[in-house]
Amino acid sequence: GYALEAAKAVLTYAHTELNIKYIVAITSENNVQSIRLLEKLGLCFSKKFLLKENQELLLYIPCDV
Repeated sequence: GYALEAAKAVLTYAHTELNIKYIVAITSENNVQSIRLLEKLGLCFSKKFLLKENQELLLYIPCDV
């Protein structure tokens, strides 16, 4: 969909034009659509952490790291 294509374009720009080597993402654990998108982009779950009271977030990092 549009989100995947847009995210791929942003990642390509970040790598090629901005020379960013390492991209991470944070999402809430109940945001299933974002989790699926991150996985399609080659990111894997790394850890869960608490941002503030009762707000758990998930950290995704590149799978090849």
